Amino acid sequence: MGRKRKQALTDNTNLLKLGAGVFLAWFVISIITSNPLSFLATVLLCGGLIYLLHKNKMQNRLEERQQFENALESAISSHKDALLSYYRQDRSTDQFGNIDDTKWQNRVNTFLRTQVLSNSEHYASWRSSEFGRYAADYVNHRTEMMERNTTSRMPVRLIDETKLSPIDYEHYCASFLKSDGWDVKVTQASCDGGADFIATKNQIRIVAQCKRYAKPVGNGAVQEVSSARHLYNGNVACVIAPNGFTKQAQFEAESQAVHLIHHLDLEAWSRKLLY
Repeated sequence: MGRKRKQALTDNTNLLKLGAGVFLAWFVISIITSNPLSFLATVLLCGGLIYLLHKNKMQNRLEERQQFENALESAISSHKDALLSYYRQDRSTDQFGNIDDTKWQNRVNTFLRTQVLSNSEHYASWRSSEFGRYAADYVNHRTEMMERNTTSRMPVRLIDETKLSPIDYEHYCASFLKSDGWDVKVTQASCDGGADFIATKNQIRIVAQCKRYAKPVGNGAVQEVSSARHLYNGNVACVIAPNGFTKQAQFEAESQAVHLIHHLDLEAWSRKLLY
């Protein structure tokens, strides 16, 4: 909302408050003077004034919410790829089919605190407010819709990776890069040296290891693919998994320049490597 618009709303509110004071004085005078017509007119005018005050308040709230939604939508658009990546990695499903999104909710809180709320000192109270709860629900809903739209545009994304064997999962991950023009070679399982497939394009050589685990992948996979990068003369190494990575794996990946990827992020991630 612009500064002029805010000032106009403030001026309207102040004008209505002034009118309320005038009519209240009129109301008191009409009672004292016992003038029925003046009393009736005052009641009607006060009723109309109350309605206008309520309408003005609701309009202010709608304007404030619209302004907030615009800012929130802008932040989501600016960090679309990151939100989708975290949404895929931070939500896990147990063997009963229950979704644990605790890590994702924490990620939403971080996003709101660092990218949406300008004064993070008041984040706790803001987060428990109406706007805070609305913002978290909004980010959840928009990210879920973006994921559905992305999935619907590519049939291969509809495949349930939990029903794939480890080897099938390797080929499944490789298919994302193949369809995007990469020269992909899947290694033999018995002697892969820590690499499940190698993808080459425009002087970029990716050494990838795929882990179709039902839980976060540990740092062992990071160490293996880091060694495989040298073995296969690669300049990029990554571990691909559907259910995220442990903190130790993330720490070690950062120190060894290994990328940790959800398979649905492979295309967007690999394209960034080329530019």
